[in-house]
Amino acid sequence: ISLTSLLGGNKKLKALRSLRGLRPLRAIARFKGMKIVVNALLASIPSIANVLFICLIFWLIFSIIGFNLFGGKFSYCANATNQVVRLSKSFGIKTKAQCLNNSSFNWVQKTINFDSSINGFLALFQTATLEGWFDVMADAQDATGVDEQPQYRYSYANQLFFVAFVILGRFFFLNLFIGVIIDNFNRLKQQYEDGIGVFLTPGQRNWINTLKSASLRKPTYRLSRPQEKWCAALFDFVRKRYFEFFIMGVIFLNMITMMIEHHDQSNQVASALTYLNYLFTAVFAFECVALLVCMRFNYFRSRMNIFDLLVVLVSIIGIVLDVYNLDIGVSPGLFRVVRVFRISRLLRFFEGAKGVRKMMFTVIKSGPSLSNVGTLIFLITFIYSVIAMNLFGRLKHQGPITQVTNFETFASSFCLLFRTMTTAGWNDVLDAAMIQPPRCNASLKTDTSVTSGDCGNTIVAIIFFVSYVFFIVLILLNMYIAVILENFNQAQSQEEAGLTEEDILAYYTTWEDFDPKATQFIKYSKLPDFLHALEGPLRIPKPNYWFLEQSDIPIRDRQRCHCLDVMISLIRRALGEASCEESDGVKIVMKKVEERYKKVFPLWAKEVIVETIKHRLKTENTAARRIQRVFRRHLLMDNIQAITTSKNIGVRSREKTLWKIERLITVLWKAKFEYQKFIKECNEEVETEREDDNTTRV
Repeated sequence: ISLTSLLGGNKKLKALRSLRGLRPLRAIARFKGMKIVVNALLASIPSIANVLFICLIFWLIFSIIGFNLFGGKFSYCANATNQVVRLSKSFGIKTKAQCLNNSSFNWVQKTINFDSSINGFLALFQTATLEGWFDVMADAQDATGVDEQPQYRYSYANQLFFVAFVILGRFFFLNLFIGVIIDNFNRLKQQYEDGIGVFLTPGQRNWINTLKSASLRKPTYRLSRPQEKWCAALFDFVRKRYFEFFIMGVIFLNMITMMIEHHDQSNQVASALTYLNYLFTAVFAFECVALLVCMRFNYFRSRMNIFDLLVVLVSIIGIVLDVYNLDIGVSPGLFRVVRVFRISRLLRFFEGAKGVRKMMFTVIKSGPSLSNVGTLIFLITFIYSVIAMNLFGRLKHQGPITQVTNFETFASSFCLLFRTMTTAGWNDVLDAAMIQPPRCNASLKTDTSVTSGDCGNTIVAIIFFVSYVFFIVLILLNMYIAVILENFNQAQSQEEAGLTEEDILAYYTTWEDFDPKATQFIKYSKLPDFLHALEGPLRIPKPNYWFLEQSDIPIRDRQRCHCLDVMISLIRRALGEASCEESDGVKIVMKKVEERYKKVFPLWAKEVIVETIKHRLKTENTAARRIQRVFRRHLLMDNIQAITTSKNIGVRSREKTLWKIERLITVLWKAKFEYQKFIKECNEEVETEREDDNTTRV
């Protein structure tokens, strides 16, 4: 492709220069997210081909019917300026022959017609996109006969053909095609994201998704009540629930005042809105100052607090500039626009609602995938824009092609294709790119050395725009829907499995009671109380040592446990061991999940694991049993000494007792060797588990 640039003097090969626009495709291999999307789309082709074949067969039937109904009927007689005139009454022209006999008129064929099955496919494709299909239907209503002048609304019955196709071909078959694309894309996307995710059972998939959801939140810093009396009183005031309701009410009123503002408003209304804005800004400023006094530097730990402070500062700057009529080179309207962002605080107020939280979870989870799809759409539009500059950069300015909207520069080409992406008038752009003489001048010199003309190319234009609309509008834009539906279904499946986003949030809320400074660690000795204080399916009431004995929660330096390790064990218990069975597929996926954990929880990856709770309790139980044996042996030796030194026992009884003691000592010696063997096996097993765990962490 690059070698074609050396052949610039050859007019026939010069068009191949447009293929240089394919070079940005190499960027796909460098971005993992886009690579996953492209691989999923390519892997979906075999499954999509079946549905596409059915759609094409159905469209072929309608195309053949359209050819028999409207073939050769989408033509008209026009004057020299190519304007349609009603000539049947004024000049008595009703047929093509009568039109051509008059040198002042031309017999013109509609660009979109049913003169062949191929042309019928193009007309049906335009109808399926629901853009400009009413114009095609209007031409069908005016059609009278083959090579005959159309008459206005000649046959209303022809509308039934297009109504039937829109219902069946668009609403049913095309949406069926889109549905299959979405389903296959989501299924194969999971496979390429997780490596072998397609081989996971539904329970294992839910287990992995729940672990991924656990990384979306972290322990937050819990504010402590100040020691000063006035700070403590102010702290209690701003922390009360009714103060939050008051702030939300002020935000609602501020939103209403912004809705009341309009053009050509009276001076009284403008003055009232201005003073109300001063009042609202003062309230928000008081809130920020109060929180700053109470929280001090901890105020900046929250991003929402920083956002609120910036909005208040910008609002105050806007008021100062407005009052003193200062000009700093920035439009005053920009400062007024910033006030709109106050409304976003309402999301925090409704965050406790279950439905809103599910929507927020879907939005957060969909963000990375949506950005990958958006980047791919931008890349393809970029390529098409470069190609369009070489193919249609000299089109005649008529219809949608003007001095502003054209393919002459990259910026205008990209903007026009972005408009085509929305299917807004894409049929008009296609018609302008298919322009042929006498509507254009093929011999027009647009370059000093090359005579290229300002005409289009019918076949190239059809292939270019149909492929662009097909790939961008029908496939890639629907990937947005696919990603959002997938993440919403994931949230729904977690809720049905008994473990929801609310449970994870409640877990971290309880964790803050035991870790108010958000260190992400608590003492190992506090775990029983923490498990008892939890709510929902993650709660394990006392006595809960049985759970600690069965779990492999790591104990890290200074006898501490990380919040993530505890949560993983609790999620495993809540979902059941069957769902968390560690098959080969789960182990591969878990490695990727752990990579995500290392980015979100750096301390989790840095802190060295000393041992596990299971090993700790096993060691403690072993030590307790050893102490019990030593104590029993001590009691036994005391009894033996008492028996041997007693003078009240007969010789026969003493010999019998000594024989029992010797037999008991023999049994104890055997038990001692068995116990040592047991301790050795336990230590070997613990060392093996520790080596495997350290290897996994490394």
